[in-house]
Amino acid sequence: QRNTGWVLCQVGRAHFESVHYAEAERAFALALSVEPHRLAGHELHSTLLWHLRAEVPLCSLAQHAVALDRRSAYAWAIL
Repeated sequence: QRNTGWVLCQVGRAHFESVHYAEAERAFALALSVEPHRLAGHELHSTLLWHLRAEVPLCSLAQHAVALDRRSAYAWAIL
């Protein structure tokens, strides 16, 4: 039950708020690989990538989100 997208996004959020960015990135990346169709929670993932100045992964996440659902509020929050 720990390897669901929702749980991993919550773990990523906890690490992000504790300023443990490397652990947060691992949790968000794992959440995306476990549930690639889930956008909820990844708005914080995009903020994390912006803080890390990881331009390529941020662009990749944004393209993935828009490809899934162009009209989703989560996709636009990721952008």
